[in-house]
Amino acid sequence: MFIMKLTRLQVGLTAALGIAGVTGYGLQAEAGANRRAERERLQREQTAVTRLQEATLRLKRQWSETEELRAAAAGAEALRVEVADLNAQAASLRTVPPPPLRRAPEPVALQGEVFDVSRLDEKPAPLAQPRPIDPGELRGGGANGEVVVDFVVMADGTVRNAIAVRASEPRLEAPAVDAVSQWKFKPGRKGGRAVQTHLQVPIVFAVGQNDDPARASAGQARPDPSAPWF
Repeated sequence: MFIMKLTRLQVGLTAALGIAGVTGYGLQAEAGANRRAERERLQREQTAVTRLQEATLRLKRQWSETEELRAAAAGAEALRVEVADLNAQAASLRTVPPPPLRRAPEPVALQGEVFDVSRLDEKPAPLAQPRPIDPGELRGGGANGEVVVDFVVMADGTVRNAIAVRASEPRLEAPAVDAVSQWKFKPGRKGGRAVQTHLQVPIVFAVGQNDDPARASAGQARPDPSAPWF
């Protein structure tokens, strides 16, 4: 009887251990499945993060390229405005006529002796020499020329009887004479007094296509500083 009860007890224990083993195995299997699921979730999250980082870098590059294009467009617009302004200035230089020439004073009969510069104790010295104005039809055409103007510097330093005695281009005579007629001098002196002095001076016009337009529009005509006084 005791032996039978012991055997039943052993069988019960064995069964209980078997059930515990099955239960433990089930728990281990469930834990393993949870770990695999967690790893898969972490991998998915890591993949998502990586893709998000790549997308962020692409957006940064696109933004940088957009800013560069915007800056280039702004620079191109500024250049277009500058070119349009320069074209407008050039058009105004071509269309605005030169100021009208002053009529040269009529020749007058001079009183007293007119001295040649070689006879003076002190030569006349220019104080004001307005530049000649080029004829409008020569502006921008690459025209160049020289006019020799003959005139008398009066004892008060004004100019009288200016005439063109030689000109490489006839159209340059009037502006050269007009300009010289407006010149002012410190008069020449002889024996300690101011006297009338006969002079000639070449006026050189140099209106080239490559000249500064602002200077060309002003005539670019000037007394030749290297030329001697006759």
